[in-house]
Amino acid sequence: MDQTTVTITIPISDELAEEFEQLAREEGCTESQLFVRIFSFYVSLTQSIRELPDSQNNQRLEKMVLEGLESGRSMTLDSPEWDEFWKRIKERIENKNAK
Repeated sequence: MDQTTVTITIPISDELAEEFEQLAREEGCTESQLFVRIFSFYVSLTQSIRELPDSQNNQRLEKMVLEGLESGRSMTLDSPEWDEFWKRIKERIENKNAK
């Protein structure tokens, strides 16, 4: 399979760039690696939201995501806390789909 390299340019403010650089340093990764982690999470979350059939659940999940983002609390994507968090989300989706 051929591998293609794609360049993505995203303009952001200097302030946001500094925060992103700081977060990458704290996580011990490059800015590109951090972007891929965040983007992967976004894609997974978006897919999970789309899989929920009830618009009321979509609104509830969106509200929860926004509250989480505004809380300022964070966790690293390779931490046991993150693994447990994602496990609970997947279980909820599976339980919802099983009904």
